[in-house]
Amino acid sequence: MKCLEIAFYFVNALTLGPPVTALALQLVHGYDDNELIAFEIVVFLVLSMFTVSVFAMGIVAVCREIEILQFIYMLFQGANAGFHFICGVFCIVSSGNTGYQQLFDEILTTSLTSKMMEYEMYKGELDQFQRKFECCGTKYYGYEDRVVPPSCCKSQPCKIRFRNLCDLTLFHSHMKQLDNLTALSWLEAVVAILAILFISGVRKNLKWEI
Repeated sequence: MKCLEIAFYFVNALTLGPPVTALALQLVHGYDDNELIAFEIVVFLVLSMFTVSVFAMGIVAVCREIEILQFIYMLFQGANAGFHFICGVFCIVSSGNTGYQQLFDEILTTSLTSKMMEYEMYKGELDQFQRKFECCGTKYYGYEDRVVPPSCCKSQPCKIRFRNLCDLTLFHSHMKQLDNLTALSWLEAVVAILAILFISGVRKNLKWEI
């Protein structure tokens, strides 16, 4: 019984990994002002909070030997596995769908271009973004009608600007993120199923002991 419980605690702890990792990746590599990426960050934040709650429920259910709580835990982990399986499928489909790629690319380009054309209004945001991604301008706008911002160059005075375009740089970053999220979604689904199997074993042992 003890070995089964230890195995459950280990697998239960593993369920925390993928959602928290996905959230961290989005926060580190994402561009918060973009609506699609900002929405993804909110989704993974909610998922992380849900996973932590279910994790705590599993510990209490097994430690206190509360069967009804163990059953609820199984239901939640089943929903968790199903949701992440669907997320994995969505990420695979999106990464290979040219329509999604074109839409996302156009949204990025339009959003960034409109802000760069009003550089003085969004100066702080754009400077931070261009330094972070070491990029300058977009496909449709490269500060041709004004002095190139200092953030477009690695050193000052600005003589050689970054060659990478910001919209393309962020687009490729997002596509790589989709690949990472696919792997994390599949991993979370597998771990959630393992957690269900282990807690099922704990429940059966409890019934045998009774």
